[in-house]
Amino acid sequence: APGVPTRIVRVFAPPRRLNGIERMNRVKGITLDSFPEYIAKRFGRGEVAAFASALSPEAGKVIRDGPVKSTWYSRALYFEILASFAQRYGGDNPSKLIRDLSAFAAERDLNGIYRFFLKFGYPGFVLGQSAVLWKSYFEGGALEVISREKTRMVVRLTDDVYLPYTCDLIVGYGE
Repeated sequence: APGVPTRIVRVFAPPRRLNGIERMNRVKGITLDSFPEYIAKRFGRGEVAAFASALSPEAGKVIRDGPVKSTWYSRALYFEILASFAQRYGGDNPSKLIRDLSAFAAERDLNGIYRFFLKFGYPGFVLGQSAVLWKSYFEGGALEVISREKTRMVVRLTDDVYLPYTCDLIVGYGE
């Protein structure tokens, strides 16, 4: 219904690990470019350089110079940036920060047909496309819609895809 937001209310993501390391192959550069944009908007342009200098040389270069949006980056680099971001800016509620970052990315990234459906009150359609959107950002695993109603949705991550804050990223994207 127009004006009634659909919210993701539950995400199932069993934290399976292989030798103590979470398994996910790679992430698309567009996933990483929201970090410097969000930091600049929320904390100021100078903070982007400060954050980049606190990371490994490889991760710092991605934040400082910006990722190539169409390039795939390692899960380890993504995790370093995500965990450092949550630790540096999350305070006592890093999950909220991650949801805010993800909502920022969704606002920026969703365009075309998705914006049309959101504008005319069909957010469930957009969120129902989660599996397609997932494959645009992450290599490995799958996001499966378990149930969808007008104002809520339940999804499941499969194939051993789990990183800290993954559920917060999904919820934020849906908000």
